Amino acid sequence: LVQKLMTVHMLLVEDMLELMMGIPFAITVDFDTLENQTVTLRELHSMKQVRIPIPELPQVMTDVVNSTKTWEDMLQKYPV
Repeated sequence: LVQKLMTVHMLLVEDMLELMMGIPFAITVDFDTLENQTVTLRELHSMKQVRIPIPELPQVMTDVVNSTKTWEDMLQKYPV
């Protein structure tokens, strides 16, 4: 029984890692968001982050995901 549980656990961990590898960005809403209407956008590979005004977020994500702009472009446009 223990061996079966360990196998299931390992399969779940592997599945989670595969899912996480497909997620290139994380968006964080925090206390600063309430004050200045910005969110933190983090590129998960480098862990570099920028603060982006909420109204600009959809276009920024579209540009980066579609490779119209690079992450380096975002780091320059939105310095922390």
